[in-house]
Amino acid sequence: MDKDGIWIVKSGGFTDLDAMTLSQKSTMADLYGPDAVYTYNLSMMEKGKYLLDIAGGDLGTKIYGTDGTEIALNATPDAAGRNAILDDTGLKVTVDVKSTGMLKVQTKGYATIQQYALAPIPQVAKLTASAQTERNAYEVTWQVDNAKPDTKVRLIMANDANEPVGQVLADNLPASGITTVTLPANNLPGDYYLALVADSESYAPVFKTLEQPISYKASQMLAKPANIKAVASGDAGVTISFTDAGYASTTAYRIYPADANGNVDYNGKSYEFQPDPALGANQRFVLAGLDTEQTYKLRVMIVRANYESDGETLSSLLVSELSDTAEVFLPKPNPAKLDVSYEAGDRAPSEQQYYPYDVKAEDLNGLSDEEKQALQHTLVVTDSDHVVVHVDSDQAATYKLFKDDEEVAPTGGDSAAFDLGTLSEGQYRIEIEATNASGDTSHGYSQLIVDQTAPYLYLKTPTNGAIVSGSRARLEGATEAGTALTVNGTVVPVDAIGHFVYYASFPEDGVLPLVLEATDAAGNKTVHKLEVLASGTAAADEKNTDLAAFGTGEGVLDAPFIASQTTYKTSIDVREKQTRVWAVPVDKDAEVTIGGEPVDEQFSAVVDISNGSAVQAVVKSGGASQTYSLNVTTESGLAGLKSLEASGLDAGGAASAEAIELSKDYGAPFAENTVYYSAQVENATASVRLTPEEASPGSLIRITSGSDAQPQIEAVSSGQPSSPISLNVGSSKITIEVLSPNDAAATTKDWTLAKKYVVSFDRKVASDASLKQLALSGIAMTPGTFDSAVLDYNARVGANTPSAQLSFAAADATSVVWINGTAKGSSGNEALTLATGTNRFVIEVHAADGTVQTYSLVIYRDTAFNTSLLLDELSVKDMELTTEFEPLTRNYQVKDSTYSSEVTVTAKPQVPGATVKVNGKATDENGTATATLAAGLNAVQIQVTSPDQKETNLYSVSILRNVAASAPTDEFVVKINGDENNKVATGKKSEENGKKGASRIVREG
Repeated sequence: MDKDGIWIVKSGGFTDLDAMTLSQKSTMADLYGPDAVYTYNLSMMEKGKYLLDIAGGDLGTKIYGTDGTEIALNATPDAAGRNAILDDTGLKVTVDVKSTGMLKVQTKGYATIQQYALAPIPQVAKLTASAQTERNAYEVTWQVDNAKPDTKVRLIMANDANEPVGQVLADNLPASGITTVTLPANNLPGDYYLALVADSESYAPVFKTLEQPISYKASQMLAKPANIKAVASGDAGVTISFTDAGYASTTAYRIYPADANGNVDYNGKSYEFQPDPALGANQRFVLAGLDTEQTYKLRVMIVRANYESDGETLSSLLVSELSDTAEVFLPKPNPAKLDVSYEAGDRAPSEQQYYPYDVKAEDLNGLSDEEKQALQHTLVVTDSDHVVVHVDSDQAATYKLFKDDEEVAPTGGDSAAFDLGTLSEGQYRIEIEATNASGDTSHGYSQLIVDQTAPYLYLKTPTNGAIVSGSRARLEGATEAGTALTVNGTVVPVDAIGHFVYYASFPEDGVLPLVLEATDAAGNKTVHKLEVLASGTAAADEKNTDLAAFGTGEGVLDAPFIASQTTYKTSIDVREKQTRVWAVPVDKDAEVTIGGEPVDEQFSAVVDISNGSAVQAVVKSGGASQTYSLNVTTESGLAGLKSLEASGLDAGGAASAEAIELSKDYGAPFAENTVYYSAQVENATASVRLTPEEASPGSLIRITSGSDAQPQIEAVSSGQPSSPISLNVGSSKITIEVLSPNDAAATTKDWTLAKKYVVSFDRKVASDASLKQLALSGIAMTPGTFDSAVLDYNARVGANTPSAQLSFAAADATSVVWINGTAKGSSGNEALTLATGTNRFVIEVHAADGTVQTYSLVIYRDTAFNTSLLLDELSVKDMELTTEFEPLTRNYQVKDSTYSSEVTVTAKPQVPGATVKVNGKATDENGTATATLAAGLNAVQIQVTSPDQKETNLYSVSILRNVAASAPTDEFVVKINGDENNKVATGKKSEENGKKGASRIVREG
């Protein structure tokens, strides 16, 4: 350029023009290439937060604050201190301008920048609470910075420092101020948290909770429990004891777990007990179900509740201060292992270990020998009428013995010996209970049979002196089942009904003396002696490989044993896991195996028949062999259950979270010999399913429920849950009947033979005092979604809304909803009359057990708008509004941005005498006033004040002012016409918010 003056660029369309002074020869690629570094200077005329939208920027962009310090960029999602977003459109950065001056942005490559002033974020700058001399009163000071004009503050008494939900102490408060609040009555004494919620239509609610709790003290409190102690009492239980001098008028005790500092959560877990009048002032209770290997801190509160004559309405409630803290470590239980022996005169009783019928082979899989032994019971048989039981264990313990559920005192001087006294013949159930020093309890069970009668012994054939053909005499007869029988010293098997068959060989002289000796388990003995003669006639079917006896003590052969018949069948009770099989050969020198294993000296072997089996006995004699087969199946005449489980359902049929524990005593599980059980369930459990499991496959099970007049009977498969059985509030009795497999196979089922189990369910009175529905027809509430745990709701309606329709429903149908002191039933619709201003509705839900939950609904009805606060005209000179002006519309925006630092606003009121101000400046006689614009987005506010100066209304116009940018940092020099022309053109690039303006080029020299 070799001529001074004004350079003009003309174009048929919009022209984007850059002009700059160059310090060296450069091409367009040098100026606009990706390696060119640009520095943009932004003049920041006001402090505050700004958003920089840098099109063409990336994370290599550098930003320097007005103090020259580089601002680090953090674009990591969810990271603390994140201030940047990088996407396809470029880089967006939030910067905090703490002083006016020049902000620099440096990019690699060309970029455009737009800047926006951000409205400050409201935040709670101050919240304090000072206790006053008046009980439960606090002076609260608060301040919300950057609050909008419509900000409303609510003070809440919360139960949790992290959850600002609870009873409202004050609402509709301004953004800052001081007020005195009184904590509501009928709360439990203790620590609560003061929470502040600031809300506005223009931003989400802002919360703050005081770190230090505020204390609620009852106007009258009972004396706190004294002498509190907690000890681990064994079996994973904690015994807590304390003194309550006023126990006679106490209605309940609440035991709270405390944290390390002794604080308790009044709305969290607690244990409640009724006073035990028999203990007087020194009360004592056991906490069960706690996790072991933990330390617990416990505190006790006394509760005294008085009710009206109806027994449900609470007239007064007094509580005590929390007791001091009792600390206890709960160890893992370590019950004693018992060693029990029986002394019965000169002869030791017979003892046999057995598994109860509910223990099957699959239950023993994977168990150690010690664990298997723990599942066994003991059968003791004696002929003595005087039995002494001796108990020992692997650790110091105290012992109790119960004979048929009656406690037997230990013998004098020996706490581990129990004389059962004079016993008559019969069966006795013996239970031994051992408690170690830690209070852990172990149990031992046995069945004691006293038998003083010799077993009967009957020989059907032959008779004394009979003459028998062949070389053997076939003996057939009967004795008591379980009796040990010998014939001439050889053991002969006796089956499950006492029947026996034995082939006795004749000696050479043909005279066979027989001695039959039957001995029962108690040692009682019966002996028969006789003599039979051989006829001398041989039998054609006799072989040396024949068996003289074949059978088992647990079953009955399908046909009487005959030596020439080799195949038999029998059924064994399903409770038996093994059985002993005898295969006594005629030839005592023969080789015999049973199931492939050699027999013992009695010619017997124990075989596994858990699932039925085919047992083979092989006899080898003189080079010949013969095989006998016994096919064993399992069945049972046993009527009983292996297990019984219960699960709860709510009114909708959904399963309860916690399983129901059936108890014969406190915490006792299902036991095979116990037929009466009880269970307590919450009111929410409307029905139960019972799942019985048969002890013997093939049993029949049915469940009877309902009233005696209209019983409901359902057949249930073993291991499958029943249909839901409804529970009444209070007691409900359910009977489970079990027919044995034998009785179940009968053509006509006789249920009088069934074993009966009875379960009594105690369903608690309803305590749910919550709502499941609360809504206003056509009116939005805050919070917008109903939550039964949220107790406070708000709504706002226009001035022309004189009433609202409220629908409500209690979570429990037995609860009653009260609105402002009037009972309305469990659900319904209520027309609410609305006065101008604040309308407060107190909604109480009264549960059947007296529990009360209070909800609050505040509906604000707007005051009719004052027409003297409306504008008749609103405009901005040389600018167009995005929407046409309407007097009742308060917020506007101009279509285009501006570079001007001020605008002229025309605002005329509808009513003479009303005053109008634009950003605080009164309008002139023409209704106009100027407003200064800052760089970025501006909200020009027009305030209208009524003629009586008592009311105001506010309009707002949003205007964007563009910001100018400085020239690039790198300076280029361009020589014109080579070296002959030393006149250098210099220029300055002007750019505001990414939009190019006209460039001014000055020719030097």
